[in-house]
Amino acid sequence: MSIFKLAGMLFIVPSTVLITACYFVLFANSRTDNKVLKLFGWAVALLLCLSAFTVFNAGKWVSENAREKLTGKGGIYISVGRRMAIKENCPGKRLKPVLPVSAKKPTVPKGAKTN
Repeated sequence: MSIFKLAGMLFIVPSTVLITACYFVLFANSRTDNKVLKLFGWAVALLLCLSAFTVFNAGKWVSENAREKLTGKGGIYISVGRRMAIKENCPGKRLKPVLPVSAKKPTVPKGAKTN
């Protein structure tokens, strides 16, 4: 197991803590009778759940993509105008030109003379 997969799995711990805090906020929210505090409790619980979801997704991204992005094993991204071209990390491979979307191959009309 690589260090990046382990780092991605470690994001489960803060997600669990946030979900547990959300549960206790909702439990305390059910015990109060003040409408303002109930609304505040629901808002805090919603933000805690969204935070847990975001942290979990960040960990998932790290475990799946960080090795390729940080070590360069997924290729080097080279900017070509508005589009991106990928050059493999293999010696001897050349970068293929990337044409813009609007560029098309020129066509020769029938019967026209070419030099």
